[in-house]
Amino acid sequence: MKAFLLFVLLSGLFFSCVKDNFEPVDQTDNKATDVFFDSKFDWASTNNVEVNIAGIPGGPSIVTKLEFKTLEGQKLFEGFFYVNENITLNLVTLPTTNKLVMQFGQLTDTLSVSNGKASFSFVEPEN
Repeated sequence: MKAFLLFVLLSGLFFSCVKDNFEPVDQTDNKATDVFFDSKFDWASTNNVEVNIAGIPGGPSIVTKLEFKTLEGQKLFEGFFYVNENITLNLVTLPTTNKLVMQFGQLTDTLSVSNGKASFSFVEPEN
């Protein structure tokens, strides 16, 4: 055991003394003016999406799990809410996210994201 510890200690000492042979990179040719960005380019790496859920009016006071994911399956939110209450959430997504998968209890639906907003209602609109 002592021999092993001595071996580990000496190996660590030996490899810590090895000189790195890295050559410096010439950066004189890199100019910020040489970089091109499209006029539509946005530095933002995330989007905020406001999600509104209209609960079941006069429905039962049942607490159930609410979950939001991307189409690729990345979980964005998970919580428990009453199905008869209106809910507003702010989710952080990638700028390219245009659909969200919502699972509220046993119900699964895909919501479209438009202008930073998505909505769902348990009550179907009257025609």
